[in-house]
Amino acid sequence: MQLTTEEIQLCESKGFDKPLAELIRMQTNNPLQLTPGEDEIGEVAEEDRGLCSKINSWKDLAFIPANKELFRSKGYLLFLFKEPVHTNGEDFIAMIKGTDEIEIAKWRKTEGINHSIDNDALLSKLNDWKKIAEFTIIGAGAAGLDLLWKRKPHDMRAFTADVNEFCPDMNGHSDDVEALQNDLENMSELTLWWS
Repeated sequence: MQLTTEEIQLCESKGFDKPLAELIRMQTNNPLQLTPGEDEIGEVAEEDRGLCSKINSWKDLAFIPANKELFRSKGYLLFLFKEPVHTNGEDFIAMIKGTDEIEIAKWRKTEGINHSIDNDALLSKLNDWKKIAEFTIIGAGAAGLDLLWKRKPHDMRAFTADVNEFCPDMNGHSDDVEALQNDLENMSELTLWWS
């Protein structure tokens, strides 16, 4: 589906790549819009707003990992924008300007406030993990991130202990760190959340 006149004007006014925006539009078949002007923390600066389009089903999610590198090569980050405020729990495919994956978590202001983990602490932990593994961020919410592995850490035992301490809510195994390690070794994604 081609961009509407309003969507073309939106891309031009904000300096977003029209062919990339059109790829999102064709995937979701829903209108493009600016990301919300406020988030859970407060107002979002106008220059920091991205473009997004509401997903129709979870089938739309395959679009994100399949197109991450194309968007990055043109200076954009592509991800699932989870449940922005005032959307009744809807999720969106979003693009923001940037090339460093960790900027997604910074932009979304993801944090684990229930565990005293602010956005700066999360960004620091992600930067630490970048030293021992390769991943992309495929989804970001106010209190959660979805990472897709490119290369897992070599020392999964130490990494599992770190994940368990940093994000205790994700361990459905309670104190069974071995079961968590087994899950982490066999999953292609790592979903972090703090509830």
